[in-house]
Amino acid sequence: MVAPKWKPTSARYFTKTLLPSLMNNSQEKLRNLLDSIDHLSITVDIWIDRRGRSFIGVTGHFLDLNFEPQALLLDFSRLKGPHTGENIRLATGEILGNLKIQNKVYRVITDNAASMIRAYKFGLTVNDDDYTTQDHNNFQQADSSIEFSDHDDIHISNEWRLTDWCESDKCLDDDGEDISIRLSCFAHSLQLAVRDGLKDTPFLSRSLLKCMQLSQRSSKSTKIVDLLDDIGKTINRSNLTRWNSEYLLMKSIIGLGKKTIDEITDIIDDNELKFNNNDFTILQEAVDILEPFAEITTRIQSGSVVTASLVVPSVVHIIEHVNHIKPHLSILKKMCIQLEQSINKRFAGIVKRLSQQSVDTNDPFSDPIYFPNEVQADSGITHETATYSYDLE
Repeated sequence: MVAPKWKPTSARYFTKTLLPSLMNNSQEKLRNLLDSIDHLSITVDIWIDRRGRSFIGVTGHFLDLNFEPQALLLDFSRLKGPHTGENIRLATGEILGNLKIQNKVYRVITDNAASMIRAYKFGLTVNDDDYTTQDHNNFQQADSSIEFSDHDDIHISNEWRLTDWCESDKCLDDDGEDISIRLSCFAHSLQLAVRDGLKDTPFLSRSLLKCMQLSQRSSKSTKIVDLLDDIGKTINRSNLTRWNSEYLLMKSIIGLGKKTIDEITDIIDDNELKFNNNDFTILQEAVDILEPFAEITTRIQSGSVVTASLVVPSVVHIIEHVNHIKPHLSILKKMCIQLEQSINKRFAGIVKRLSQQSVDTNDPFSDPIYFPNEVQADSGITHETATYSYDLE
């Protein structure tokens, strides 16, 4: 025998003994760590797999004794029943209860789905009478297409897909406290703002559709794959649940240049996919407009910084960027105007504070957590905009 001391193990041993043991050890370490901290914030999101099964994921975030940001997966479990605010709240409460951290939660960060807003409208503990309505979420899967609807329908071929990428005009607050326990996900709100800018922009829609079709068809041609390998470049794929995938797609098309794109479209032999000079002008303007949005989206996904501190500087930066670039555009000025309007709406709490206007508690991003050094006065809120200059470099 090659290894006489080796004892063969069965699949049953791994599934019934080893994996449960590892799970118990990990959960014990997690509980011990959570016992040692006083406060943490959590994020809550929902996924659906290809079989239509729903799952809820909860992560925990806190600063350790060295003031380093730490992130933990608290639970990832099945979510049965309709995605109502009450069901989401109950599922979250059960997870927090099992870990005995109900009273340690400082903030709950979610996307802007109506069910998520309703789930934490009254904090983490409510009476059944607080809920008078229920909302059922419908989900649809389809092939990738260029479609910018008010509901941000998801078209994705991956095994997992995020749910509840819908719009909401208001961020409801905890009626029992001066400030709400729930915060809107900045990345999701930024995505919705970009979607608003992309809606009803006919020139860009046509050019972007060409990019998406070219990306899909080029991946099926060995000649095109070989051509791209020879020049050391690729064409990005679009994923409508992540707006910056479209930005990267447009950027990759521009990077190839008209000559290479013409070679690729000649191989495909479809005149509808031919790119003219006007298409490249439109794509370049779109990339120039969206570049800071893409950089901010990447930066706020970092796990090594307190990203809440980047929210106000980021909003200030994109407002200044949109105002600066708008006069220099020849085709996509409407897109810039729509972006500006959406930013003012979706980040109303921040925009109003920066312009020294009265902030309504229902304004999105009205939580004072974003302005720790603001000066509250009887006559209103005073604020120095210059304090929040922002440099991506």
